[in-house]
Amino acid sequence: MWWLVVAIPAVAFTVLGVLLWLGARERRRTNAELAAITSLPVAVAQERALALLERPDIFQTTRASTPFTRSDLPSHVVALFVLFDHVGCGEFWLGREALSQSARLPGFIKIGEDCEFTEILVRPGDPLIYVSYGDGPQTERTLETVPSVWHELLIAPGVPAESA
Repeated sequence: MWWLVVAIPAVAFTVLGVLLWLGARERRRTNAELAAITSLPVAVAQERALALLERPDIFQTTRASTPFTRSDLPSHVVALFVLFDHVGCGEFWLGREALSQSARLPGFIKIGEDCEFTEILVRPGDPLIYVSYGDGPQTERTLETVPSVWHELLIAPGVPAESA
C-alpha cells in the first residue's frame, strides 16, 4: 500500500506536466500566428481583410448606407466605415454606432467591442488600434495595439488562421 502514496502523486504530476507542455506549445503557436499577422504591411492586411469581409460564413456585415467622414479617426478606420456601417464576428464587432468617447480611457474613441468588457479603440492623430480588456482602470501601457483596423479584422475571434 505504501507504493500508492508515491504512485498517485507521480501520475498526477506527470499528467499535469504533459498538460502544461501542450498548453505552452499551443500558446507559442498562437503567438507566432499573431506576430505573422501584425507584421503584414497595411496594404496586404487590407486586401486580406476585405476578402474575409465578403465571406458571410466568417463576418456578418452591413454595407454603409450613408457617406462617412471623420477627421479624428485613422484613415484605415474611415476607409472601413465608408464601406460598412457594421462588421461582426461572434462577440467581436466594429461599427459606426460604437463611435463615442471611451468611458474608461479619456482621449480614446471607441470603434467596437469584443466580449463583455473589451473595447476596440483609436486615438485622434494615432494610426494604431488599441484593445482595452477588463472593466477596471487602465492606462495606455496596459493596452494591446494592432497596426490597423485591417489587422484587427484578421485576428478577430472566430476567424480561422488559415483564412487570414
